[in-house]
Amino acid sequence: MNNSKMDKSKDLKTKLTRTVILVTICILISKITGLIREQ
Repeated sequence: MNNSKMDKSKDLKTKLTRTVILVTICILISKITGLIREQ
């Protein structure tokens, strides 16, 4: 039982980290495109 709970928590952590990375990448891309457009 404990092992399954640990696996679930790990899956949640990996999903959170993935979403955070995707969001940061999207923000960086939007900022870069904005700078290019300004120039």
